[in-house]
Formats: sequence, structure tokens, C-alpha cells
Amino acid sequence: MSKQIAKGIRKFVPVFQEAKDKDMLEANIVTRVIKFLEEVLEYDVLKEVTKEFQVKDRYVDLAIKVDNKVKFYIETKSANTKLKEGQIYQAES
Repeated sequence: MSKQIAKGIRKFVPVFQEAKDKDMLEANIVTRVIKFLEEVLEYDVLKEVTKEFQVKDRYVDLAIKVDNKVKFYIETKSANTKLKEGQIYQAES
């Protein structure tokens, strides 16, 4: 892991901890994840990050594209959500 990414992760630990402490809603978590993708992983959030991306008959919170091809998805939940079996299935599928 590059030093820059490690430094960025350290910077965002309190950001995500605050979200947990304040029991923030999913929309607030998505905002923080997008900021992390932009500042730490250097994605162009206007070109490479798509919100509410449709996958088959469902939607995923974020899709990350590189060279116009989706490389991975990010599904978020509110900060203190305890994942249920259906939510884990959603992430897997």
C-alpha cells in the first residue's frame, strides 16, 4: 500500500468513526465514501463514480468505472446497521 493511501486512510478513520458515533443515515455514508474515493483513491467522481447504478432488477449505491467499464460496486448502509442475511446476499449477488 502506498504511503499516500495509508495517510488517506488515517485521515478518514475519524470521518467514518464520527458517522458511526452519530448513527448517520446511508445517504451521509455514501457522501463520505465518495469523498474517500476522490481524495484517497483519486477517482474522478464526475466520470468514474455513478450513484444508484442498476444491476439487473436492483440498484447498487455506487459503481466505479475505469475506461467506461464497471470495475466494482459499493453498497452502503447506515453507520450502525447490523447486516442481515438478505443484505449480505444483496452484496454478494
